[in-house]
Amino acid sequence: MLVVWAVSPLFAALCLSTVFRRPAHITALCGLAIAVALALAVPGFDTPPTKLGTALGVSGILVLSVVAVMVPGLYLNEVLKARRVHERLTQWVRELDMPAAHKRALVVTGLAPALESMTGYGVSLLVTVPVMLALTERERALRGSMLTMAIMPWGTLGLATVIAAQQTGNSPSTVGLSTLLYSGWVFPLFGVLASRSWAGLALGGLLSGFLVLFNWLGVVEPAGVLAGLLVTAIGMLVLGRPHRMPIGAWGPYGLLLAVILLLRLLPTHSVAVSAGSMHWYPLSSAGVPLLITALLVTRGAVSGGQVSAALARVRKPLTAVTAFALMSQLMVASGMITAIGGVLAGLSPVGVALVAPALALMSGFLTGSTVGGNALLMDLQLAVGRELGHPLVFTGLQNAGAGHSALASLPMIVLICAIAGEKDESKLIRFGLLVLGVLYLVFAGVTVVSVV
Repeated sequence: MLVVWAVSPLFAALCLSTVFRRPAHITALCGLAIAVALALAVPGFDTPPTKLGTALGVSGILVLSVVAVMVPGLYLNEVLKARRVHERLTQWVRELDMPAAHKRALVVTGLAPALESMTGYGVSLLVTVPVMLALTERERALRGSMLTMAIMPWGTLGLATVIAAQQTGNSPSTVGLSTLLYSGWVFPLFGVLASRSWAGLALGGLLSGFLVLFNWLGVVEPAGVLAGLLVTAIGMLVLGRPHRMPIGAWGPYGLLLAVILLLRLLPTHSVAVSAGSMHWYPLSSAGVPLLITALLVTRGAVSGGQVSAALARVRKPLTAVTAFALMSQLMVASGMITAIGGVLAGLSPVGVALVAPALALMSGFLTGSTVGGNALLMDLQLAVGRELGHPLVFTGLQNAGAGHSALASLPMIVLICAIAGEKDESKLIRFGLLVLGVLYLVFAGVTVVSVV
């Protein structure tokens, strides 16, 4: 009976999201309220003050890590939008001299990963949705727009992967490579689904290869940016005629990349904030180069309207991440995660390998973000992985599962439809569920092979 109570916060949040279609911040707050009630009322979930203090500290550091990147990233987006950078990129893709199928492949495996890795939180959709609508019929364009978000584990300068490393006590490079055990199959698959051409398969495989290279070299934060830009450049050369890249469109992103590389030369780990096993280094946060780039683009001028717009966009996703972080850490401190893990530990390795991918995918679908999904279930996946002797496999599974399933979440679908002016979301929801089914088969297969 105790395990039934333990899963009830997760089950309630999932029902609110899928059945009643409530937004992520509402489902997170409801799940948190149920977890608090259980910790207070159920004798088996007593929470000592010391554990509660650690849970609050870990949650606070996780939220600080997100805020420090989310706000500068969205502010930079407002700056670029005011300078019509997104419009210029859209026009540039339309003018490329290559077949429409190859353009779709280039967007999904090159352009979109580079843009989403720089800013994150669906900002790249402001470019990719109009581009996709110009390249193909409406239903296929909306589906392709969803698939452009596959880079999310490395979105916002690798924020989710860096935080996953902090959660699990590993280096970002190690977590990135373990994630690619799963993600490496996703990019060529999505390239084919979006373009229905050999170009999608080839460029998707190339993106996976570059991500493996950069994560192996320890260049995790800008890995998605560098890999996406290289795939875009190679795709342009191989699939079509050389086409000039307008400085007005690409200049700010080149500036951001230069700032990232320069900051890597500085001793940014001199200041640290710690709680429990979590450590956050503010000066090495990806938000620093984002903010510097925004200030360089505006020559130091700060627009109150752009700041307000960024803060308005950050309110709901930040509420969701905060509530899910508090909920998950409370579940850890009270023993709820231990109760769930005990049931999973009683399964055979094959049984665990079939259940764990479903949990990872559920976390991203429910929260709408990789960070939120990891905040919710990374502790559980890590405990299960340690029990089986494969902690890195389950760390990578959770990071990849949360990231790739978030693209099919209701918040992401609503954003795509809003940009496209589409009122009927039902077809895109059905396609998203189909994508989740395919991802489950791939992830379950990889997990079975890895742990059995």
